Amino acid sequence: MYYLLLFLLFASFVNADTISLETMQIEKRVAFVIGNGAYDESPMHNALGAAQKMKLFLEKHNFKVVYLEDASKRELIKGLREFNYLMGKECVALFYYNGHTVHVKNKNYIIPTETFIESDYHVLHEAIELDAIIAKMKSSQSRLNIIILDSAQKNPFAKRYRTEEKGLAAIKPHEKIDLIFSCAPNKIVAPYAFTTKLISVLTRRGTSNKEGFEQMHMHFKAPYPMTSTQSFYFNLPSTLASQEEKLWTKTLTLDSASAYSTYLSRYPESTYAAFAKANLGELMDKKEKIKEEQTQVKEDLSPEYISENLLQEK
Repeated sequence: MYYLLLFLLFASFVNADTISLETMQIEKRVAFVIGNGAYDESPMHNALGAAQKMKLFLEKHNFKVVYLEDASKRELIKGLREFNYLMGKECVALFYYNGHTVHVKNKNYIIPTETFIESDYHVLHEAIELDAIIAKMKSSQSRLNIIILDSAQKNPFAKRYRTEEKGLAAIKPHEKIDLIFSCAPNKIVAPYAFTTKLISVLTRRGTSNKEGFEQMHMHFKAPYPMTSTQSFYFNLPSTLASQEEKLWTKTLTLDSASAYSTYLSRYPESTYAAFAKANLGELMDKKEKIKEEQTQVKEDLSPEYISENLLQEK
């Protein structure tokens, strides 16, 4: 499983869109952060604390933050308008939500605090569809949209539903959307310090969006990431290594024939090409030797070979 995750990270890196450090240093960063905990039914006692931590983290890393606590539907709509006004072409836009969500007919909805969900039908009128927020982010032509949802608890309204959908619905991948859920789609887990753990990873200097989200999943298991093709750093490094250097580092980590082949196809004349060819040749030789040994073992265990040897022994 670990090597599968490394391969997926390698593949996403190979297809990543690049952007200069100078551009990252000056590009606009905006965020909409919501902590909803004061529900009459099933209050979420840690929602505000987590949202406040995320707000401080983002402000420290140059985000202009629209921030709401225990927001009604009216307040959420007003906040979304302000967020939409701040967004612009080629900016980085982030949406963070900690609170109750519901999943109805493959769509996710965030739940305002001043509402009472009597059935799945009422969700359409009382809640706000997450897809509508994502659509606003896409329409702004942001370079990168980051969606962070800390909502892994059991849906407190599910007993009133005609369906038994659990957790959050899956969201379709998009080249300009980074997504991280506190647990996988259609699942629930016991509440845990998802936001605190995520911040501890993303605040590391030089850790990219892809590396941070994948590290969250590898170290803590429950979080579910889905990354875009866009490069981004919450805490910018002093310098950006070249794509070639980064790819070579990841190739060495994987140490597989497919990784070396991919590297050589992209950088056939590079400084590391000779090493890549040598390592690839060695891996292919090992593979061929293992294949020959397996063939020999198969022949040695064949009925014809065994019968012939038994006759010779007599």
